Amino acid sequence: MKLELDGAVIYYESYGEGMPLLFLHGYHIDHKCLSFPIEERMGGIEGFKRIYPDLPGMGLTELQSPVDSTEELFSLLLAFIDIMTEGQPFAIAGYSYGGYLARGVVKARKNLVRGMFLLCPVIIPDRKSRILPDFRILKRDMDFIESLSLDDRDVFCESCVIQTEEVYKRFKKEIIEPFLLADRRMMKNLQHQAYAFEKPVDNLNLNFPGPVLFLAGHQDAVVGYEDIYSIFNDYPNAELSVLNSAGHNLQIEREDEFSRQLKSWSEKVKIFKE
Repeated sequence: MKLELDGAVIYYESYGEGMPLLFLHGYHIDHKCLSFPIEERMGGIEGFKRIYPDLPGMGLTELQSPVDSTEELFSLLLAFIDIMTEGQPFAIAGYSYGGYLARGVVKARKNLVRGMFLLCPVIIPDRKSRILPDFRILKRDMDFIESLSLDDRDVFCESCVIQTEEVYKRFKKEIIEPFLLADRRMMKNLQHQAYAFEKPVDNLNLNFPGPVLFLAGHQDAVVGYEDIYSIFNDYPNAELSVLNSAGHNLQIEREDEFSRQLKSWSEKVKIFKE
């Protein structure tokens, strides 16, 4: 499906009925990194209208001209959310960069958001300032690794801490293939020039009352997990779960626990009353 805005045509997929629950994907990829594990593998989340947009410059979303900053991208995203939710309460979820944007949504629409789920979220926009663990490979099928082309091997082995054929097949479908659809020049320019919001979205004493779940990988060498503690107190109804044997692709490497914790959080959102 597509929604035409001033300056963009946002591609999105929608499943189910109920309270809107918007899923924001990571940087340089598209909706499939979340829609596939949730809709295809989990079978959805009952009681919610699950909405998966492709962010501007990524996936199948079309732009009249490239956006130059996260602020511009966020403006288009917020316009999309306002139309899709029609002023009604909704919940928000975000993966990686999408988790950064999700906190911007809570800041901008606090009175409407009923819960937030953050998967391996970007906390510190500047990668050099993040607290990151060393990258460690925890499981590797060398026979399979050696069967890959050199390019595929390099990308996979630099990204996943569980390196098996099953993980590779999903990583290729949900991460590598969507990566190739993005506007690479725009992604590079935005990342190096205006990746951060102009004004902070954290440590603002928002006292957001809804259920919040931070789900992070103990071996995530992209965004880490320790920086989450610096914003945890922004959310009095928050929980933090750090999973072992999981890097930045936690939803693939620890699929069962990802599904369990997402469902548990969604049940808390259903019963939450402000």
